[in-house]
Amino acid sequence: MIDVLSFVGCFPFRYVCASAEFVAEKLRAWGFERAVVAPLAAVALKNPFKADLEFTRSLGEFFLPAAVLNPEYPGAEADLEALAAEGARALLYPIPYQGFRAGSIKAARLAKRAIKLGMAVLVSATLEDQRQYPRRIRLNKFAMRDVERLVAAVNDERLILSEFSFGEVKELAGKGAFSVDIGSRGIFGPPFTQLNELAELLGVRRLVAATYYPLKYPAAPLAKALLAGLDLERIFVENPKRLLGL
Repeated sequence: MIDVLSFVGCFPFRYVCASAEFVAEKLRAWGFERAVVAPLAAVALKNPFKADLEFTRSLGEFFLPAAVLNPEYPGAEADLEALAAEGARALLYPIPYQGFRAGSIKAARLAKRAIKLGMAVLVSATLEDQRQYPRRIRLNKFAMRDVERLVAAVNDERLILSEFSFGEVKELAGKGAFSVDIGSRGIFGPPFTQLNELAELLGVRRLVAATYYPLKYPAAPLAKALLAGLDLERIFVENPKRLLGL
């Protein structure tokens, strides 16, 4: 599960332009069967639904689309249902980019509707443009409180937290059900034993290999999972398929 924009421009391959076919070829070479991608540029548009729809219809069979919708916009639920009918398998909340509060009633309502439609909900805590500034800033206490509210309101393992640090995940544990992206830098950067702690805290069922950076760090989550002695088949194959309804 990846942000397709991380392959555009000079990062990470130093190509001026990377086509969808080029990206698919690279991912297949690393053993990916399918990839969920999202049109992150939709967050800057007045009509994100139109961008989502054009993007969804432009993808080949290798890629599965994720919808990028702002729950504060009128008609977001109707847009979500239309995109689900077009084949969208996830709803992406890149919260820092969209400027809405994750703890709002509308955010929880749209997330729960996505899950009812059989989609996963990806919540990204990336606070920098990863193509230029590949570093992570810790969420402040107000943002964390909003995420806590979202986790408590949705309370479903199909809510996947991406780019959250190990400490933030521990803080959210017990607030409600959710899954964790072990490809997040805050997870695979620290000692691999933290994966064992996460597996004990959340259960292997709620760990998934989903990342914005598969082409920059293609082997990092796999290496950490191997060192931790975790069930690779569940984390890299079974869990993603179950969470995405495949």
